[in-house]
Amino acid sequence: MVIQNKSDQIVKLSGQVEQLKHHLKLDRLRASRTLNELISFCQQNITGDPLVFPVKENPFKEKKTCSIL
Repeated sequence: MVIQNKSDQIVKLSGQVEQLKHHLKLDRLRASRTLNELISFCQQNITGDPLVFPVKENPFKEKKTCSIL
């Protein structure tokens, strides 16, 4: 049982090492650059955002009908 536990630990740790190697290869960008790009994107697309400027008429809303009973 001790051998199986050690082999499980080895497999787990080798997986962590592989994950760290993968993260090491990723290109990093400065936050100041990416934030400026994000702000620019938001400002360019703000007019088409339905959460900022809601649509006047909802096409999915049920039409109200008046019926006399």
